[in-house]
Amino acid sequence: DGPARTMVLADGTKVWLNRDGDLKAPEKFVSNDRIVYLKGEAFFDVAHNPKRPFRIICVDSEIKVLGTTFNVRTNDRITDVVVEEGQVLLSNDEKGLKSVIINPGEVGMSNIIGANKLANNRPNYHSWRTGKFNFKDLPLKFAIRDLNSWYDKEIILSGSFDCNVTASFNKDNLYDIIESLKGPCNFEVLEYPNDPKQKNKIYLKKIK
Repeated sequence: DGPARTMVLADGTKVWLNRDGDLKAPEKFVSNDRIVYLKGEAFFDVAHNPKRPFRIICVDSEIKVLGTTFNVRTNDRITDVVVEEGQVLLSNDEKGLKSVIINPGEVGMSNIIGANKLANNRPNYHSWRTGKFNFKDLPLKFAIRDLNSWYDKEIILSGSFDCNVTASFNKDNLYDIIESLKGPCNFEVLEYPNDPKQKNKIYLKKIK
């Protein structure tokens, strides 16, 4: 179910990769540090080993942990880390001079300018891995963004929506979810199954 691909590294660390996730890791960790390279998004459950730090190298950032669980989303512009358990050291330079410690409930962000952290405002940051969604008075466009992280079909909004969604879903049927969203948001559902470019898209057209 969902887009996540799983892998287990040589040290027992478990990794879930999102659709865009690309992880390069050795067959065996031979140095004092356990070093891997990440592009895209992944969730890590790092095997605890205080003698051998686990390091994730991203484009302009580096993540260092001893053993914990956290989500990493990285691209050419920014790396963000949401910690579920333990602590993560996020830095944007090789010497670690510009770094922040990320704790559970916090999200750290790093780019070429610097590294900082704030309270986690992404309650569904791990939905792409779990299929569980919890929306509380969330604008429809953000709810759709989160839903699109799990389901194979892409939902596209057509028109300007100003409604908010409060609901919880756990790997529910996508069409059942869409039907429930009609309550707070007035729309019709459009699909074009005979068009190869449109067959995996669902349009929600705003009804005036």
